[in-house]
Amino acid sequence: VQFLPSGLHPNAKDAVNEMLPDDLKVFSICKVRKGFNGRSSCSWRDYEYYLPMSIFRNENAVERFEKVIKNFTGSHSFHNFMSMKGSELKSKWKKINESRSNSSEENNALLDDEDSDFSSSENNEKDPLFSEEGLIDSNFPVRKMMKEMRTTVHKMEAEKFDLKRSEKSTERLIKVKIRGQGFLYNQIRLMIGASLAESNSWVPEGWVRYGLRVPYTLHFPLAPAEGLLLLSQGFTRGKLGNSAVLEPDLLSEFGGDVTFWGEKNHELKVSNRLQALMSSSDLEMAEHFKVTKILPKIATSWVDDKVGEEWSKWAEERYSLAPVEDLDRFEGALRAFDNHLKELEQKDFVRKIEIRKLALEKGSKYYKDYLPKGFVNSLIVRFDLLPGNKVTAICQALVQRMKNSNDKNNKIEHFETNDEILEKVEQIGIENLAKEGKFKPGIQS
Repeated sequence: VQFLPSGLHPNAKDAVNEMLPDDLKVFSICKVRKGFNGRSSCSWRDYEYYLPMSIFRNENAVERFEKVIKNFTGSHSFHNFMSMKGSELKSKWKKINESRSNSSEENNALLDDEDSDFSSSENNEKDPLFSEEGLIDSNFPVRKMMKEMRTTVHKMEAEKFDLKRSEKSTERLIKVKIRGQGFLYNQIRLMIGASLAESNSWVPEGWVRYGLRVPYTLHFPLAPAEGLLLLSQGFTRGKLGNSAVLEPDLLSEFGGDVTFWGEKNHELKVSNRLQALMSSSDLEMAEHFKVTKILPKIATSWVDDKVGEEWSKWAEERYSLAPVEDLDRFEGALRAFDNHLKELEQKDFVRKIEIRKLALEKGSKYYKDYLPKGFVNSLIVRFDLLPGNKVTAICQALVQRMKNSNDKNNKIEHFETNDEILEKVEQIGIENLAKEGKFKPGIQS
């Protein structure tokens, strides 16, 4: 099999497509280095989720939805936004208990109480919106369980989208763009379902935010699978510094040279190389296929097959918060714990300042020792960056400014918060900082 210098095969995809039905298509076949693992090497995934406008109670609900989904950006414990089978839960608890037996640091737990009910939202019986056991002190190692469910969402934003279904018919949809480091089972569908529940006032305002922060089990409706679409992925976590992305335009986000192939045995050079898995024309064909084949089927399922209507009826009936005797007490417990968590986070921030000061004095070689907790993810979210060498270069430049800088207006201090440093990043400029950090965009070999 002969590959082009870029690693792409010019004819294999056509041969494969001849054997596939019209609604399934291959756009690129590309050779990757030996040992490539699409799961462990994946740095980010881009998804889209499409919703019909009819699923919202009114226009105000759409506006609330656009605000609610922003709660998910950043690093959180998604223990209330995932499904887990009993065997998986048992495995997690076993891992946690083994860790607990080998550790003497249980008193450092940030969270103390948790209900162990991580049940799926697909049960036949009606779930309560909250678990009463969560109000009672327990000995469950919650911090460790929530840590197991922790992941990062880099982007979650919504926009209106008009799909032309025929010459006389246009369907108004809401398109949600989602980018994350990795996702738990059913996480995206539960994030969408929870956002719909709060925006349509089926659950109290703030319920989604509490679900991300407090050690209680809150139940949310699982949105249909019909609207979910995996759009793109990036593979930049290889041990040898190799990177592979779908879009050629993204190569400039990563330092190194564009991949080329050796003449002998068509072996891949494996020293800090970049590779685009699809060409520009491949991407154009894929976009056309999405608009003409995939999205019309999504619209048909939501509207013509009445998936949206039936789901809304089911979700409102099952998850609307009916008056219950202890609701006020439960909401009070949520607010109290949220306030308590803020106090603990402030204490943790003060402690982190001392660590950052010590890093300056000792000259730590790790840039994360100098920056506030969660700064890297905040940087990625704020400036819509991709995880990779460019982000590392920016952070290294900030550390150098913290150590020694003649720019008094934009000097970075060790005691500054995430928001304060991000404001200075805005003033200095992302590209300027990347250059200061010796970042060199991907170039053609």
